[in-house]
Amino acid sequence: MKKGLGYLAIAFVAFALAACSSSDSPIGAEQEQVKAEKDNHRHSRDNADSEETTSSEDDLQDLTESSSDGSSETTTPESSESGAPESSESTTPKSSESGAPESAATTTTSSASDLTPLLDYELTQPFIDEGWRDECLKLLNEYRATEGLKPMALADAQKQQCAIDQAAADMADDAAHGHFGDCGESAQNSGPNFSTSWKSNATGAVQYYEMAMWEKEKAKVEQGITDYQQIGHYLNMKNSYSKVACGIAISSDGKTGWFNMNFYY
Repeated sequence: MKKGLGYLAIAFVAFALAACSSSDSPIGAEQEQVKAEKDNHRHSRDNADSEETTSSEDDLQDLTESSSDGSSETTTPESSESGAPESSESTTPKSSESGAPESAATTTTSSASDLTPLLDYELTQPFIDEGWRDECLKLLNEYRATEGLKPMALADAQKQQCAIDQAAADMADDAAHGHFGDCGESAQNSGPNFSTSWKSNATGAVQYYEMAMWEKEKAKVEQGITDYQQIGHYLNMKNSYSKVACGIAISSDGKTGWFNMNFYY
């Protein structure tokens, strides 16, 4: 009997322990709930990390696409129709009415500092416009080119200044070629005593004189005229000289001008 009661007690204790460990018990249910909450928390954190990683990858992809497409803020200069970048400024010389670029007087034989005295004088004369001396040389060489002759160059600043002073002396004496040779020249063409109201500026006067000296006198040569007094200007312009000095003097009242071209070997 006692032995049977002992077995029964052992069975009861085993049953009680099994019941305590069962998930249906309050303690077991609580443990299961805590475990589930931990699992859910870990799962939520894993999902958040995954979403953050995906978002970062998407942002990087957007940045890459934007860079490959080109930024809307660009520092490259705008281009002209030719494809070259446009400049605020442009760095090219002014052109004459014929469309040919005018060269600066300093590009031939003299530096800018050498020509400063000439510019200072000429800037005080309203009739004398910028670039007229370049036009003097350009027209001369254009005419020479029609006969296959080599171009001349501008003589140095000292000879340019001498041509001005010589023109002033000729005008004072009212004598064309009155001071010929004073500047060491080998030949000279002269446009004496012209009215500054006749042409608007020095360039206009030079254009007329060189046209008349070349075209009108060449026409006489073609007619068979050989008198040097009638064709001498044309012959000087086509001779084998290498340099020229162009000088214009203006009277003190500004109403009269005198033009000399001096030629040098």
